[in-house]
Amino acid sequence: MPTPTKKEYNLLGVIRSMCGGDGSEDISLAIEMSKEMRQRDKTGNLKSREGFILPDMKLLRDMGLARDEVPPFGTGDAMGLGSNAVSTDLLLGNFIGALTAKTSLGKAGITRLEGLVGDTAIPKCTQDVTAAWISVENGDATKTVPTLGQVLMTPHTLGAYVDITRKLIVQTSSWAEQIVIQLLQDAVARAVEAAIFNGSGSDGVPLGILGVSGIQEVSLTAGAVTRGDLLSFIAKLETENVDVADGCAWIGSPAVKKLLAETIDLTAVKNVEGTENVGGVATKYLYADGKAEDYPFITSGLVPAKKLVFAKWSDVVLGSWSGVSILVDKYTLARTGGVRVVVLSDWDVAVRHAESIAVGTALS
Repeated sequence: MPTPTKKEYNLLGVIRSMCGGDGSEDISLAIEMSKEMRQRDKTGNLKSREGFILPDMKLLRDMGLARDEVPPFGTGDAMGLGSNAVSTDLLLGNFIGALTAKTSLGKAGITRLEGLVGDTAIPKCTQDVTAAWISVENGDATKTVPTLGQVLMTPHTLGAYVDITRKLIVQTSSWAEQIVIQLLQDAVARAVEAAIFNGSGSDGVPLGILGVSGIQEVSLTAGAVTRGDLLSFIAKLETENVDVADGCAWIGSPAVKKLLAETIDLTAVKNVEGTENVGGVATKYLYADGKAEDYPFITSGLVPAKKLVFAKWSDVVLGSWSGVSILVDKYTLARTGGVRVVVLSDWDVAVRHAESIAVGTALS
């Protein structure tokens, strides 16, 4: 296995070399890591793919090059592209490690399984052991046998591409490197998050959480959501013994967020004694300060526009297999001198407990 090194991971240098560069750039670290990823691959997927293989977080951790937390894109120096894009751990960590963290589902705290090999089965308990009081001295305890099940995950290949201009390709500065990584990351992240929410489960697409059998539904009236409706989401999970104090949050579209932010919580209207709720003073909206009913509200443009989801998000599992392979197409954009960079990766989505997810529809 490669040992930690002060060499930089020169992604643009890799792309230039795949375009027929003169070989003057040092891309030895990228070559070492790519070879190591192929050697570690037990699925055979990476061995059959051309191009370079980006390392996954497991390899980076093994080499001592990964950090637990990666500074977000856009912080640091004046453009946010200099100091954050120099060292190997930040550069590759931004692409691989922060892929989920930069999405709304990553912020919600979904579970990430990395470096999977072949089809994967996650054990789950579908019926717990129960306890019973013993009515007589020396009586036997009640015997119950837990029921175990499995949540299956299988790799689904995702392909995405970004077009890079000739002027960006010839850049050697760190900000150009970060821009390329950001483009690649965004292309993959959008597709992954959209599939997690609403993947069809057919034609090579993972089944998204909204299509999982057994998730809970809350009936809502278009344009007329109330505080009672929001409490119904929470009650649905609590009825199924879900610990709503542990990592639960809302995710909705910008339109749903706007609706909640404009809707007055009528239970918080101050009444004049002896009158109805007319002319009272509004003291609370359904959404305020990033929360609804004291739970974080996360906005996503990839969740269906008229749906609101409340869930214990750690029960949603995103699995990834091996690394991300990069291929360079230097012919499609040959007339402009640009190149098309194609990335291939393998993912799947699973839900450990469907009861941990409540979905409301018909919002507008």
